[in-house]
Amino acid sequence: MSNINHVSVTVDIWSDRKMRGFLGVTAHYLEQDEERIELKSNLLACDRFKGSHTAERLCEQFEAICDEYSIKNKIDYIISDNAANMRKAFTVCFPTEQEDEDVDEEDDLDDPELWHDLSLEDQETVDAAMAKKQRLQCFAHTLQLVVGDGLKETKGTTSSLAKLSKLSSLLHTSTTFKDVFDAEFGEQRGIPAAVTTRWNSTLRQVKAVLRCEHPKLCRVLEKAGHKELLFTAREWNVLKELVDIMNPFGEATDLTQDSDNQFCCSICPVPKSPPREAEATSPFPQQPD
Repeated sequence: MSNINHVSVTVDIWSDRKMRGFLGVTAHYLEQDEERIELKSNLLACDRFKGSHTAERLCEQFEAICDEYSIKNKIDYIISDNAANMRKAFTVCFPTEQEDEDVDEEDDLDDPELWHDLSLEDQETVDAAMAKKQRLQCFAHTLQLVVGDGLKETKGTTSSLAKLSKLSSLLHTSTTFKDVFDAEFGEQRGIPAAVTTRWNSTLRQVKAVLRCEHPKLCRVLEKAGHKELLFTAREWNVLKELVDIMNPFGEATDLTQDSDNQFCCSICPVPKSPPREAEATSPFPQQPD
């Protein structure tokens, strides 16, 4: 990284199934190899992150990673999700005279409040701090928020999705119902649970239930004593229409999550390329294997 003059980084924090937090930082830069200039991506860190996910603690660990590779002054863009603590973290990393000292509230990873918009005062502070180091919102996460908000506002799908959610939960909590379901559809036919932070998990859930024949599913629910979960013909058709509407968003989500797909380059900033007059002494020399 010492030979690179311009770097963009993606930063993310998440928890695994054991609720252990991790902070990941990936560097993106241009590298010249003989006559070609290639876009490179390297994982700089995937570090354990213990304790509360406050902006100051995020900043501290992020800066330590930047210092390890000596890239803090080379960063052109920072791409992260839209959580309030993540946005405030970069106000601390790149302070200005307008720096807001009050950034230490206890932000937990899965707290829904993290996704609320910043106050006008906080947003102005972040904008001022990022005047030189531009933070960009993650396209995939923005798409997640758009689709999530759309589903919440689509009242016509409420009853269908509510029954589907309860049906999926029942399959994962009741061995008695699971046995009845498996006897009719086979052990490989389950219905996955939806994850709040992954809208396309809802799409997978809807597609899974639609693979079950409607009449057969109704018989299984009646046999198991769960008539309250029966889908009406209208609710079943709503789920079919929902798949048609959501499929294009699902394709876009899959494309943006594929690190090897060049589609990402059309929505993520590419670091600055070397000027033409400097081609003879390129700042992007070939890297050793």
